[in-house]
Order: sequence, then structure tokens, then C-alpha cells
Amino acid sequence: SSAVVQLSAVGPGAGGQNEDCSATGFLINEDGYILTNAHVVETSRKCLSQSPGAKLMARFPRQPSAGAHTEELNATPRESNAIGPAISCDVVGVDTVHDLAVLKSERVPRDYQDGPKLPFALLSTGHPPAGTEVKVTGHPGSSWDAVTQSGKIVARNKVAILARSDEPIETLVVNIPLKRGSSGSPVYLETTGAVVGVVEAQYTWNSFQTLAVPTRFAIDLLNRLGVKWHSESP
Repeated sequence: SSAVVQLSAVGPGAGGQNEDCSATGFLINEDGYILTNAHVVETSRKCLSQSPGAKLMARFPRQPSAGAHTEELNATPRESNAIGPAISCDVVGVDTVHDLAVLKSERVPRDYQDGPKLPFALLSTGHPPAGTEVKVTGHPGSSWDAVTQSGKIVARNKVAILARSDEPIETLVVNIPLKRGSSGSPVYLETTGAVVGVVEAQYTWNSFQTLAVPTRFAIDLLNRLGVKWHSESP
């Protein structure tokens, strides 16, 4: 969960009124590469359509200070002053069929330039069955602090996830109801923390369930782009 970042784009949209588009992403290596949804990128571009040169921003968690006490490490972001800087991101590549996108922060946060490496998520290459216990960490409802929820994978279905595409793809169905802003959140194993999916949207047929894109499609995209990622230990 320490690898989760909040993504936001604030600016005058096509109608000229100020819009705030927010979502979630997560770091997949120590160089500042972020995985999220393609529709997050598309929505942010609409939000910033009247702001030439404006970019999607990623807000990183702040590194705990050296020798931090247990109370500080266990504190909420507000209590520990753990809210890090917002850094603009470039779009490295997208996969519109599987609704995935890779971003790259323009720089590494200052906290990590001379100290420890950026935290990043490990990606699972497995195929977790129904019943697997998972967690989701994201920024639902534009929440300032990251929120973690627990649940299970209840099914693996083929669904056409984008309105403009009739091509059904394999998805994970998770019994965790999520709010707007959770798009791009990692779905990760309760046992190892390895990411098995990327939150895509609320399940149309059941508002108490969420669809996620299996990580293997993200791995395919990262490999095509030549972006480094880290797998879970065997």
C-alpha cells in the first residue's frame, strides 16, 4: 500500500468550468513508473483540455524520517505529516483494450533522491482463483488519505469493459464496493502483497462488486514498452 499514489488533474475543461479529476495509481519500480487505467488518462486530458501544457499529477507518500518512532510509523498521513509532493507525469503508453496506462513521474520526490528507494509494488504472474483473499488500496471519493479495504475474488469473468469496445476480456470480480476515484487501485494478495489486478470500475450488474484487470495484461504492456517491473518471490 505504500506504493499507492493519488492522481489528479485540475483545470478548466471543455465547458470552461473548473473540473477536478482524481483517481489512483501505484508505483511498479523505483524509477517513478506508475500503473493506472487508460480511462484515467483520457479523463484527465478532458479535464485539462483548456490548459495547454498541463499534466496529470501524482501525489507521493512522504518517506518516514530516519529513526522514526513506532507511533510515527503507525500514524495516519495527517498525523505524521506524510503527505508528499505532487509531481507531474508523462504518459509512456496505453492499452485501450484492457484499459491500462503507464505513467512516468518527471522526477523522483526529494525524500527519495539521496535516501531509500521509492517503494514499489510486486506484480503477480499467477492466476488467483475465486475465493482468494485480497486487499485494495486507493483514493476513493478524492480522499486525501489512502483507504484500504479487504475482500475476496468471487469470479473470473469475460466482460467488455469499455463502451466503445465489444471485445470481452478476462476480468477479476472482487466483492469490494468502491467509489469514484478508485480507478487504477492495486488489487493485491492478503498473504504476500503481490498485485493480481488493477481496479477498472464498479461491476455494472452488482454495485457491491468491482471489476479489475488481471495483472498479466499489465505485464504484457510493460514488456512491450520496455519498462522494468518486479515480480513476487517464487
